[in-house]
Amino acid sequence: VETVARWTAPDTALGAALPGLRARLAVMGAVVGLMVAAVLELSARRGGTGHINPAVSFGLWLLRALPGRAVIPFAAAQLAGSLTGAALARLLWGPAVSGALRYAALSPAPGWNAAAVSAVEAASTAALMLPVAAAVVRAGSAARFLPPVIGACVGAVIVLLGPLDGGGANPARQFGPALLSGAGSPLWPYLLGPLTGAALVTWPAGRRRAAAAGADVPDRHRGRGPRWRRSAAPPERGRHGG
Repeated sequence: VETVARWTAPDTALGAALPGLRARLAVMGAVVGLMVAAVLELSARRGGTGHINPAVSFGLWLLRALPGRAVIPFAAAQLAGSLTGAALARLLWGPAVSGALRYAALSPAPGWNAAAVSAVEAASTAALMLPVAAAVVRAGSAARFLPPVIGACVGAVIVLLGPLDGGGANPARQFGPALLSGAGSPLWPYLLGPLTGAALVTWPAGRRRAAAAGADVPDRHRGRGPRWRRSAAPPERGRHGG
């Protein structure tokens, strides 16, 4: 992200050729969206999860698709990657990253308070989690379309919300840049908002999924007769990832 921001900044040849903030955000959204889609696709082919967003990790746990013991290690790795990536960008591209660019830290438009930022971050993350929840709950062939859909959603968040609250929808997006830059805007809306948005979608979906699984509990566990086939047992947390 810092690299794209550096080379689309107004003082670069590419940035000067782009007509304004929206055009620069369009380039940023396209590049980041493609990167997210590629990471998810490659990970899926290897049987992994590949998500790089702590809010998604939290949501997958609420969906009973990621073991609880894996949530903290996932989140810690994602936040550490954010910090490391920002530091490496400074090392590669020099003072321009830490100067006017401020490590590409997000900042809201004038007049936006922390509560408004948190609400928009929650709403955008909820929208991002809708296809994830649908893919997990249905557990069908639709999951193969998830990488490009998520990549497109991430790109849309950057383009549409960038001029407003910064367009994060990912605690890791702001964590490293904010810490290294000492950004003046509060960090907590960019952390709490996405987690709240993920929970708004995945908590009820996870409860419905658990209720549906509970309907398939073998009769012997209810004290009402013969045991069902093993394949009818309810899914446990972690069946789909982690």
